[in-house]
Amino acid sequence: MNGAELLRSLALAHGRPMGVHLQVADRCNHACHHCYQVQGEKGELTLEQLRSVIDGIADAGVFTLNVSGGEATLRPDLLDILRYARGGASRCGSSPMGS
Repeated sequence: MNGAELLRSLALAHGRPMGVHLQVADRCNHACHHCYQVQGEKGELTLEQLRSVIDGIADAGVFTLNVSGGEATLRPDLLDILRYARGGASRCGSSPMGS
């Protein structure tokens, strides 16, 4: 059994997703030709709305939460989001572009 098969079997056995990818930013400081983000900003959830989403993810028993954007580091409240998410998920991480 490879790693992907193991994760799938664990998720099915527990009846919940192992991880969730949450896009918290709809902005980016690049215009990469291959990226959907260059199609323009469509709006972002507020901190309170994101807290509600994160609560739902935690209530569902999700093991990992990955927070990203567009470029999530362009959000002034990113650290608040990560602190809140860290309190509800077993594992929380972020995937910034590093720009």
